[in-house]
Amino acid sequence: MAKQNRRKRAASRIRSIQSKLQAEDVAVKLQVFLTDFFLCEMGCKEMIVGYKYSINQPEEYKNVKLNLNIIRPAIRFYGISVQDAVIVNVFSSRRHSAKSIRDSIVHGISKNNLNKMLDNYDDLIRDMSVFINTIQDN
Repeated sequence: MAKQNRRKRAASRIRSIQSKLQAEDVAVKLQVFLTDFFLCEMGCKEMIVGYKYSINQPEEYKNVKLNLNIIRPAIRFYGISVQDAVIVNVFSSRRHSAKSIRDSIVHGISKNNLNKMLDNYDDLIRDMSVFINTIQDN
């Protein structure tokens, strides 16, 4: 009985997420959000790898963790000027940061997690765009 109930619950959750993604261009916003975050993550990790190499603490790209304590000096090392609020809004572990929302969606997609992304969408996209453009402009 429990096996059958679990399968029904899984099917119900799938339908619920599919329904949410079809409403209000949510799937498009999710795609833009995730793509922008992945670009921020990639650019940031590349800078961290270079920075760590320069201070004789080499680390492979695949092992780099996004932590504000290493992100800030890495960005300064490259002479990139970006407001700290942008860095915090994109990379911190705060509940409504892009990183936290991305993690919650990727590791446990739910209507609640999608709503967090949608509720903060404009601010998240703005800050990620600022970060991406700042890296590209330098």
